[in-house]
Amino acid sequence: MLRAKAFALLDLRSHEQAAMRTRALLVAINLLGIASVSIGTTEAVGSAVRALAATVTGIVATAFLVEYAIRLWVAPEIPRMRSVSESRARLRWA
Repeated sequence: MLRAKAFALLDLRSHEQAAMRTRALLVAINLLGIASVSIGTTEAVGSAVRALAATVTGIVATAFLVEYAIRLWVAPEIPRMRSVSESRARLRWA
């Protein structure tokens, strides 16, 4: 039940408000990560700003690691994967 709900939030084909908000959040986190990497490689900013950018980059990377783990967990919910075992679905998705 929980896995199906998590999949519904991550399903790219879903037009539900919660799924669209989840996708918007993931895009925003991605943009934040791109910005923090860009700022962190700019020599014109101070070392404190670069350290903050590195911290933000680490947080974003952790967020996407968690997202990957969740997507791996919900892989058996993908319609085309329902005919195979859970472990095979996860392996195929990975």
